[in-house]
Amino acid sequence: MDTSVTGTRLIIEPFLTKVTVVVLFSFLLSTFIDRQKTSKWISSYFYSDKSQISKLNLLMKESRSIESERNKLSAQDHYAKWTKLNRKLDKLNDEIKLLSKNIQSSQLVKVGKISSILLFLEKIPLYFIRFWYSRTPVILIESNSLFNSFGFQRFILNMPFGEKNIVSTLFWCIALDIVLQTLYNFGSDVYNTVNIIRSSGVTVEKRNSKTD
Repeated sequence: MDTSVTGTRLIIEPFLTKVTVVVLFSFLLSTFIDRQKTSKWISSYFYSDKSQISKLNLLMKESRSIESERNKLSAQDHYAKWTKLNRKLDKLNDEIKLLSKNIQSSQLVKVGKISSILLFLEKIPLYFIRFWYSRTPVILIESNSLFNSFGFQRFILNMPFGEKNIVSTLFWCIALDIVLQTLYNFGSDVYNTVNIIRSSGVTVEKRNSKTD
């Protein structure tokens, strides 16, 4: 694709689209996805040990039943039965604690693996493009203007030490990421400001209604 600007001709390389998609994908994952919460959800929804959880629920149900039965008895009037139920309840509670701990440990391992996979998806493609294709041009610049007289395109646009009159992959990745982050921060600030104004308006209306 050719784009002409006064005295300057820009040639867009097809690779620009791929780089842009990777940067956008990485930005969306890192900004809008809570990796820890997402990992927990995936683990609990797809990789939970249903048999162990079902067993835990049955034990807890039995524990509540025995506790209810024991509480109906007087420790003085039915000492033998009360003691028997209390021992059974203690044994059940110990089993519940152990099983809960095992389930939690198993889930933590799964959450850690899933979190690592999400981190890999978020970072590795972007880092790979940044370093492996860092000098690959995404935009070629043909210009007869004073633009070529300065070293700007040599040390910035074509970093790191690529050819002259190009926009390198590394520069495009960094520039696009800065733009996206700036837009996101601006949107967040506007959203927060609007919410504050709305909250202030609601508070004033409540005060006025109470006064009336």
